[in-house]
Amino acid sequence: MTGSSRTILFLLLALFFYAASFADESGLKSVLQSDPSESQQLSDSKKIVLAWSKDDHPRNTHGYQFFAKTYGAMLSKMEGIKVSDVEGFPSPADWEGADLVIFYLTIRELDDAQYAQLDTHLAKGKALMVLHQGIVQRKRTGDWADRIGYSYSWGGESRSKWGAFTAPVKFDTSHPIFAGFPQTVSYKDELYWKLEKGKRGIINNLATTQAPGNRGDSDQAWPVYWTVEHDAVGKSPKGRVFGCVIGHFDKYLHEQIFMTALVRGTAWCLYEAFEPFKAPLRQLK
Repeated sequence: MTGSSRTILFLLLALFFYAASFADESGLKSVLQSDPSESQQLSDSKKIVLAWSKDDHPRNTHGYQFFAKTYGAMLSKMEGIKVSDVEGFPSPADWEGADLVIFYLTIRELDDAQYAQLDTHLAKGKALMVLHQGIVQRKRTGDWADRIGYSYSWGGESRSKWGAFTAPVKFDTSHPIFAGFPQTVSYKDELYWKLEKGKRGIINNLATTQAPGNRGDSDQAWPVYWTVEHDAVGKSPKGRVFGCVIGHFDKYLHEQIFMTALVRGTAWCLYEAFEPFKAPLRQLK
């Protein structure tokens, strides 16, 4: 290849990557652009509780309390949202009046009373959000999966797997949480796959990826983001759950793609429009 040919090839590749980056960025900008025709206020006041645990991973990873404080501060800026955070599983007082409880923490094992609390919460038409390590329990993994959609399994041949991955994540852009997103986004994070699937509610996989090629199971699509809609009880709306495998690295709390998915998932869980949540996201890269 001649010097001029290499130069042309380099320019074409640079143009391609610039165009791809611009397409993703402009798509997200349109998603976050204010819409004057939409209400800028929540339909009602909301209470959100973030559950965290003490750090148990290397620095800049699994920052449970860091996440609770950072995301809590972002949500607290919105009129009509009351935010609190708690170490460990929330107490009955924390659950009282809560519209959404977010789990990003290490959980060893929940007991019958705690599962009953989750069921009561969902039966009221309220919501849960579970991120990364929050899907992992040491025991009763099936019970946890029944509430949140998927959980990490420790048993035998059905044991779940984990490892670093860089494969593209493919989004279902027909769902309102990911409408207007790029079709795919590459993450460098930690993936959990071969998760145990729950038997309750309607589980909808909103984003999938492939497992690392050297770890097996790379020929299948594994869930990265999902929702669960539990059966409505009486006149209450359906209890909702938003789950996410991404979240090993703390850096994603400052990245617009990840945070927009998180905030949209929050709005969806609360039966709220996305419009009132947009402003803080526009400040992220």
